[in-house]
Amino acid sequence: MKGDGNDALDIQAFDDPNIASNMSVWESLDALTHFVYRNNDHGEIMRRRHEWFERIEFYLVLWWIESGHKPNLKEAKLRLEGLQANGPSPYAFTFKAAFPPPE
Repeated sequence: MKGDGNDALDIQAFDDPNIASNMSVWESLDALTHFVYRNNDHGEIMRRRHEWFERIEFYLVLWWIESGHKPNLKEAKLRLEGLQANGPSPYAFTFKAAFPPPE
């Protein structure tokens, strides 16, 4: 996800200007898990995230999309709100409480 300046930080999804948004589409949950937890460069950045970010309770949401669908921030915000309101479900989930892709 990139804004007009070719940077994700150009996109303001929330009223608070200090909240950065990032969104990406992955081929599988395994591929995303491998990148998040086993990629050394990403791991180093994530270990240092407390230097740059304040902790927020709901900051990540996962969901399955149909092949070829390009999700947008409105959709992501709805999924994040669904996760916050109802907990993990096939509609919106987390790494700790993942759901299989629909048939």
